[in-house]
Amino acid sequence: MRHLAPSPRHTLRALACCALSALWVAPGHSWAANDPVVVSVTTTLSNIGYRLVDLDTTDGVTPTISFQGSTFLNIRDQTWDGENGTYVLNSPSYQNGLTPNTTIVYSSGQATATASPDSLTVSSSLRLSDLTSHVSDNGFGNLYAFPNEAQSLTLATSTDPGTFDQTRFTLSANTAIEITGTATVQARIDGSSLNAWLASRGYDGANWNLDPLWSDQHISLVLTSYGTPSDGSSENLSTVQASQSRFDPYIAGTSDAVPLLEFNASAPISLQFVNMGTQALDGGYDIEVAANANAYFSAQLPYVDTTAPIPEPATWALMGLGLAGIGAASRRAQPRAASAH
Repeated sequence: MRHLAPSPRHTLRALACCALSALWVAPGHSWAANDPVVVSVTTTLSNIGYRLVDLDTTDGVTPTISFQGSTFLNIRDQTWDGENGTYVLNSPSYQNGLTPNTTIVYSSGQATATASPDSLTVSSSLRLSDLTSHVSDNGFGNLYAFPNEAQSLTLATSTDPGTFDQTRFTLSANTAIEITGTATVQARIDGSSLNAWLASRGYDGANWNLDPLWSDQHISLVLTSYGTPSDGSSENLSTVQASQSRFDPYIAGTSDAVPLLEFNASAPISLQFVNMGTQALDGGYDIEVAANANAYFSAQLPYVDTTAPIPEPATWALMGLGLAGIGAASRRAQPRAASAH
């Protein structure tokens, strides 16, 4: 975690958070020769740092902030504890900070979460076998596949694994905090291996589509006050959030090009939270970084017309002439045969 140098300013007004819209695509992955990656996504909150600003240098209060609670590298990795009637989170976690003091890595399937002192990253991928192992055939020349389980992780904070309550912070009196960082989302969709797999089964390059499902790609950071100092001067809510909302990565089969989509987008974030009261302010904070690789594909066999063709009028005419000629030749042959007897 970077701690930025204090600002010389004595006053700092709460600013509206910067909304971040981030979109998708993944860097190069290790491609197995027989099972290449079809969909991949990486979501990162990097260069995370904060600074505290003393709003009243005469009050004798040293600007401080403390964080209380845990951040789990996969909030979805949970099991039900029937005896205590609660869920238990199983993934590694770090406590009492926006980022850990040392790097922590957690992997599940083809998804990995990494938390380091200045960045939080979640990546996931979907291989060809994840799609082809779930293929269904409707009996009419149509294939479709939807993986039963997405390759996804969500790195998120939680005070209590059983209740998933918001983690807490305490900000000293007459103090402002500014949190900064960079949010990046990268995504890659390569349907060439799927195209080849389908072609080997009689499906041509123009009768299939691949629709990655980006329902859970986001970066969010939220600070909320639980109470208001006696002078009522605190900022009640500060939030910065990024979510996938504009990128439509649908791709379809094509006979003249490799179906490939890539995207790489990043934007700075800046979140400021102010306590202008004379008492310390308790609040809650949420951090979430999520990446989900999942996709649906469908394919259709090329249409083949199996009905018998209907002859054209000219064909009928030629056929009639032919039959008439055969009839005339037959009649001429009959007198000759009679005279021979």
